[in-house]
Formats: sequence, structure tokens, C-alpha cells
Amino acid sequence: MTYETILLVVGVSQFADDLRAAADLCASEGAHLSVLASKIATLPPMGDLAAISAAWIDSRDSDMELLRQAVREARRSSEVPGFHSMWLGDTQRRCGSGKTSESVPGMLMSR
Repeated sequence: MTYETILLVVGVSQFADDLRAAADLCASEGAHLSVLASKIATLPPMGDLAAISAAWIDSRDSDMELLRQAVREARRSSEVPGFHSMWLGDTQRRCGSGKTSESVPGMLMSR
């Protein structure tokens, strides 16, 4: 069976081996690899809007930083012979409130 595109969904930690394996599979099949780093956000506290605490906002900011770090690590490990990587930039994909400071770049790799 041949593959044209493979989507790899990874968490924010311990994904380097999965990324290498998917890149190797794509290289052998001549397929396109798309990678999506994801993290489940901490739920806001229930109740009034005033109940949303600074601790929850800090937790949300920490989650966003973990995503940014995962993308940076994936970018460093995307040096696979026979592949070139194309990164979706901050202005093309936005997470959170849509502010540039909160955006998380994504990654596309292709053969």
C-alpha cells in the first residue's frame, strides 16, 4: 500500500522518535508528512467570570509555551535527508486569543 500524505499528531513531550519514524516512512514511500503538535488546555474554573483566576491564566500561558517549545524541538529535529520542511508562520496560524504573541507556528514537511 502506498501513502500520499501522513498526518502525525503529537503531544508536547517525547515526540522525537515518532517524528523520526514518520519521516522515515514518508521518505521510503515518497509521501508528504504533516505534523500537528497539540496540548489539551486546562479548563477554566466554573462559576462567575470573576472566578477566573490569575493561576488559570498563568496555566494557560504555560500550556501555550509548551506548544511553542514542542514546535521549536520539532523544527530542530526535522533535518531529515531527502526532506525539506515548510513552516506555517505566526501570522498564518493562530491559537488562543489570536494575538501574535500567543500564536503557535505549525509545521509541514514534504519530500
